[in-house]
Amino acid sequence: MEAEFLARNEGASALCAEALSKLENASGGDTIFQDIHDGDMKKVHYDDTRLIIEPFKNDETWIVVTGSPDDICSFSVDFQVPGKPGPPPVPLRLQLVLVKSLETVTKEATSIMAVFYDPTGTLAEPEMPLNVWYGTSI
Repeated sequence: MEAEFLARNEGASALCAEALSKLENASGGDTIFQDIHDGDMKKVHYDDTRLIIEPFKNDETWIVVTGSPDDICSFSVDFQVPGKPGPPPVPLRLQLVLVKSLETVTKEATSIMAVFYDPTGTLAEPEMPLNVWYGTSI
C-alpha cells in the first residue's frame, strides 16, 4: 500500500515538473490562457517559485501573485486585488493539468490547463471545478 502511494506521488510530482517546465519554456516565459468563465484571456508567468497572473489584451490593470506550488501543482490564488473586477470572495485553488491529444496520427500534442476549485466550499463543493483556463498558442 505504501509503495503504491509513493508511486502515485512520484508520478504526480513528475507531471507537476512537466507542467511547470511547460510554463517556464513558453514564449517569452509567458503562457496565455483562455478563461472559459470570464470569456477573456490571462497571461501567466512562472518564475521558479510562483505564478504571476495578469489580464491579457484588455484594459484591466491588476496583478495576482501566488505562493509556491504544492506537490501536485496546486497554487492558492487570491483574486481580491486592486483593479480586478468581480473577484471571488475566497482564495481559489488553481490546479495545473496537462492534456495530451493526437494532432495527427503520428504527432502527440501537450496542452496545459488551469482548473480552479474552491477549497472552502463557499462557492461549490471543494472537488467541483469552478472554472477552466486553457493554454493557447497566441
